[in-house]
Amino acid sequence: MDSLTSTLGELKDLFHARMTAFEEELQRAPPSLLTNSGLAAEFTMFRTFITPSLVSLQKQVELLAR
Repeated sequence: MDSLTSTLGELKDLFHARMTAFEEELQRAPPSLLTNSGLAAEFTMFRTFITPSLVSLQKQVELLAR
């Protein structure tokens, strides 16, 4: 259970750091760069980050269920 708690804490910290950095980039970006294609690229980056995180969490929960 400690492993799960530790991993969840790490995921929370990493998620917060990445989203804060993303928000800062958006605030600095000129309005012309905030287009649909730019948002699509950012979403792809977010999905690339979150998917492995969720898979890792799922594996740990499955391991605890055994």
